[in-house]
This record gives sequence, C-alpha cells and structure tokens, in this order.
Amino acid sequence: MEKEEKFPFENTELYKRSLNLARLCRKICNMLPKGYFSDADQLRRASLSVCNNFAEGYGRWHVKDKRQFYSIARGSAYECVPMITLLHEEKFIKDDQLKIIRSHVGEVTKMLSGMIQGLEKRK
Repeated sequence: MEKEEKFPFENTELYKRSLNLARLCRKICNMLPKGYFSDADQLRRASLSVCNNFAEGYGRWHVKDKRQFYSIARGSAYECVPMITLLHEEKFIKDDQLKIIRSHVGEVTKMLSGMIQGLEKRK
C-alpha cells in the first residue's frame, strides 16, 4: 500500500493543534445528555470551523482571501469559549478539562493572530 500524500496545510502546527481542539470538543460533546444537543452541535461546528477555515485559507492564493478565512477561523475558536465556560459551570466539563481546552484555544488563536498580522505586513 502506498503512503498517503498529505496536503501542505496538514504539516503545519496550527492545523494539528486546531484538529486536536476539535477532537477535545467532540469528546465533550459525546458525553453531554440528549437535552444538550444544540449546545453539542454548536460546539462541534465551531471547533471544526477552526480547522476548516484555516485549511481553506491556506489554499487561497490572494492575501485578502487568506486573511478572511484565517479571521473566521480565529472567530470560531473564540466562539468555543463561552460554550465551554457554560458547560463547565453546569459541571459537564471538569476543571482540568477546561484548563486544557482553554489552553488549546489560546494557542490556536495566538497562532492565527500571528498569521493574520504577517499577512497584514504583506499588503
């Protein structure tokens, strides 16, 4: 069997970290009771949006397009914060889990901010 070819964005640290954030959020969503379907759905979509928009922006040629998708990815990461905070307050997320997820969100948003700032300098 041949080795699967990777897309260039799959080798970036930002993609790997954003994918880990999505995995962590999915684990939490899978533990939520059925009455929390909409919360789980929103958290899943927001966390996956970080990866998806980064990947889409990475594939764009124009700086303006890249910046737009990276900004959306950053916003989606921030969107996860109030959801995980509420789930923590409602005792669905433990203190140590909250700390880990918030750390992931912080790392991803810092990396995206750096990429956006780098694109700003290229204008």
